[in-house]
Amino acid sequence: MSQFVASDKGWMPYRAVLVGALMAVVINTVFPYGLLVMGTLDWTGDFIALSAIFLLFLLLLVNIPLKWLGRKWSLSAQELVVIYAMMVAASAIPSTGVTAQLVPFLAGVYYYATPENNWAELLHPYIQPWLAPQDPMAVKYFYEGLPQEVAIPWGAWLVPLLAWASFLGALYLMMIALSALLHEQWARNERLIFPLVQLPLYMIHEDDRPSAVNPFLKEPLMWLGFAIPFVLLGINALHKYYPFISPIELSTQLAVFHDMRGVLFNLWFIVLGLTYFLSLEISFSLWFFYLLNFFQLGLFNTLGFSIAEIRLMHTEGSIATAQQAIGALIALVAASLWTARRHLKEVVVGAWKKKDPGEDTGQVLSYRKAVWILIGAFLYAVLWLKSAGLPVGAALLLLVIAFVVFVGLTRIVAEGGMGYGRTQMTPPAFVINALGTAPIGPRGLMVLGFANGWAGDIRTTMMAAASNSTRLAEVVGTRRPPLFWALLIAIVVSLIASAWTVLSIAYTYGGVNLHYWFYSIMGRWTFNDMAANQLNPVAAWNFWGPRGAFTGLGAGLMFLLLYLRHRFLWWPIHPIGLPVGGTYVMFFAWSSMALGWLAKWIVLRYGGITLFRRLRPFFLGMVLGQVSSAGLWMAVDLIAGWDAVVTRW
Repeated sequence: MSQFVASDKGWMPYRAVLVGALMAVVINTVFPYGLLVMGTLDWTGDFIALSAIFLLFLLLLVNIPLKWLGRKWSLSAQELVVIYAMMVAASAIPSTGVTAQLVPFLAGVYYYATPENNWAELLHPYIQPWLAPQDPMAVKYFYEGLPQEVAIPWGAWLVPLLAWASFLGALYLMMIALSALLHEQWARNERLIFPLVQLPLYMIHEDDRPSAVNPFLKEPLMWLGFAIPFVLLGINALHKYYPFISPIELSTQLAVFHDMRGVLFNLWFIVLGLTYFLSLEISFSLWFFYLLNFFQLGLFNTLGFSIAEIRLMHTEGSIATAQQAIGALIALVAASLWTARRHLKEVVVGAWKKKDPGEDTGQVLSYRKAVWILIGAFLYAVLWLKSAGLPVGAALLLLVIAFVVFVGLTRIVAEGGMGYGRTQMTPPAFVINALGTAPIGPRGLMVLGFANGWAGDIRTTMMAAASNSTRLAEVVGTRRPPLFWALLIAIVVSLIASAWTVLSIAYTYGGVNLHYWFYSIMGRWTFNDMAANQLNPVAAWNFWGPRGAFTGLGAGLMFLLLYLRHRFLWWPIHPIGLPVGGTYVMFFAWSSMALGWLAKWIVLRYGGITLFRRLRPFFLGMVLGQVSSAGLWMAVDLIAGWDAVVTRW
């Protein structure tokens, strides 16, 4: 690809921020409506940020006639970077990011209380009044819908939403600050490839020859790759409307072990296309560790081995394999920070000097500002959690392990291009397993239950959004300091729009009639766990016990793999797949990763680097084709009022 050329009209941040804010509203209203009301694709629940890619594609198409009118009307590459960054940040909020999980929790803990589960005695006395709405009718109507001519009780939600918004704001500031502090180390010193940046990078690329159509949109191979998923998935979507059209099966499952989920072979074009841009050792690692974890679980199942404790929400696989995976992630983050020790020393020392080295590199934030934001936001988050009822020690551990997860997943996304993924054990579950329930207390357990709304099903994070956006701005040549304010505006707009959307559709349709996972299963499962922890206390963590042993085993395996990779050039297994290989998302993605790995191996083996570069638009077209097909049929579903993409949950 040739170098990016700056627009001849200069960069107009205000116009870009305005468009980005409007797109953030769309992402936090239209797409959640499709997901929560109609059960369509989750556009905002993963690192890949499908909503941002789809809207960027639409902006490129709109940009064509604007360029015909005159280049002053069109959006430059630098402006598109700002807009895309705001859209990616906006995508990290409405679904598994936080809002669709947390807001139903706040009402569900009261609505789903019954004499049988005894939540009224076990849970309700330990909820701070400012954490959740206290009006019984507001809770009832949230799940059953408002009677006619009754207004939405915004007053009952005002204090809880403001309280949670302040805490989430502190978390997001910490994530952006950490991204700024680590970016130079990852992008320059370690030269991570940031695979998720490749598609938007190609899409907004402009060459030296003035043209109304971006070079990416003129690539025949891109449109060939685009057509394959667009047509195949379109046929399957038509089948939902017209059953006489035969669907095309793109997945099959193979049973291997008795009483255990089989191995799924699934053709996922987005994953296949992105895998092409990974190194062979990384892509091999991701699907290899899925199979390794699968057979480990099968062995445990056959032998009847298990750790006899409560399996908390989002603990995937078994407690043993989940502890092993979180141990591996802790080791990965520790090794990453150790590798960055010289850079971090420069950051800390430079933050106290008159001349901040971060200012010379043009970071999103100067090192001095990033350090002070990190310290201030962290202290506020600790005080907030303590006020909510979590002891200081448990609050510190929760935040530390949460940011181990945030940093670890961001590292895996930046190095391994994981568009879909999460951890096998959540930070709240780790805290309970590590400390036991006694030092946490019943009030602290409630805070950890609510924490599943922001640190539970972590499939997207603001830190990953900031990291990828910074890299994209760096490559294109966009001024990065204003990007910080653009991200903050996107966060504020998204929090308001997404909270309004989740509440409005709940009071309009009734939460019991909406997405069953977000409005029912998650809340019941989470608070049943918290009640069970009170009735059956968890013992304090023992390093030499089963939990500690498997955590240590995962950490030891990670350090061993890291050593082998750095010591022996021929070592074929990258350790990046160890912490995430056993997750539910990998159940769907592993076979497409394996196919992408095989395709790249064949291309490099028989066509070399020349053929590899020539075919890049084809594989990016696959990604864009699946995204565009999903977008088209979501629009059809919204117009027709019937879900033709997937069956309602």
